[in-house]
Amino acid sequence: MKRQAVLVALAVGAAAACSSSSPTGVQPSDISGTWNATSLTFTDQANAANTFDVVAGGGSVTLTITSAGKYTVAETFMGVADGDSGTISVSGSNVTLTAANGNASSGTITHDNTTLTITLTTGTTQDFGAGEVPATLHGVFTK
Repeated sequence: MKRQAVLVALAVGAAAACSSSSPTGVQPSDISGTWNATSLTFTDQANAANTFDVVAGGGSVTLTITSAGKYTVAETFMGVADGDSGTISVSGSNVTLTAANGNASSGTITHDNTTLTITLTTGTTQDFGAGEVPATLHGVFTK
């Protein structure tokens, strides 16, 4: 698994929680703070049998979200620490995320004050062993 793909996807996921242009959607103040992943699963869009959960694989992911619509993500996987940052726009529960490297992803976000769930369906890839392929990212985070 390429760590950069994980970081970009995580960064994108973290960003999903950061900004809103809709009064009925997620507001930055609703989700600002530090969130820890309880699962972060990539699923191959062409073959749903191919999945990988970063947390179940021994990794850890922490998202820090500000009320200004910015985020940072810190990830440790296989003993290597890394991170990323970026910004986002939210309309209702739909998100478009732009990581610091310019990669954009989109999907949905929900929260209930203690749990943040992010699902990204476009712009996310993962290497399941034969090179990068389009993947869906589903992350569950808690405070």
